[in-house]
Amino acid sequence: YKEYTSENVPLSEESVAESGAKSILTKIEEETAPGATLKNYNHSYVKNDDNTISVTIVSEYIENIAKMVKVE
Repeated sequence: YKEYTSENVPLSEESVAESGAKSILTKIEEETAPGATLKNYNHSYVKNDDNTISVTIVSEYIENIAKMVKVE
């Protein structure tokens, strides 16, 4: 048997915002077309109240949208 104690450590706003940004980017990656590459992204956050933070992400992807069409 081992004894464990748990303690609550308050998180900083920046670490929560960074974690939220990574989670949102993961979801965006799942929805993008295969072969699309992330070029750049920026995130910002706003503290709504003592318990909530809103994270906003602006991301730029490069993807090939060309289609081959037979010319008649």
